[in-house]
Amino acid sequence: MLAAAAVLVAVSSPSTAFAQVVPGADVHARTSDKAWIDVSNGYTKQLLGIGLKHGPEGGSAQGLAQYDTLISNPTLADERVQRKETEAALARIKAASATEKDRNVLEDIAIVEHSFRLGFRAQDYAEAH
Repeated sequence: MLAAAAVLVAVSSPSTAFAQVVPGADVHARTSDKAWIDVSNGYTKQLLGIGLKHGPEGGSAQGLAQYDTLISNPTLADERVQRKETEAALARIKAASATEKDRNVLEDIAIVEHSFRLGFRAQDYAEAH
């Protein structure tokens, strides 16, 4: 559940939330400026997909009808599976970032990774105490 919250926080990162279109700006510049958002969203969607797979109620609460009939399996075993899947996805994203050149995408990857790492720390603490 913490991971799903981390994704929702990461998805609404400040770098994309306050993007502005300047009137009269070159259409080509606006199109290429948005290309990095699609790349960044692709990485975030990988993580969001894992969270929704293990907690579909969150998707249903957001109005995504495909999750309405699904329920989560709220067990420690499922939380550990979700954690492993999320860590694997983060590792793939980090590996992909080695070849990424767009600083906006790199910034979003760093924000998402940091958010999940904090969530993992909180999860570890909760399990230990």
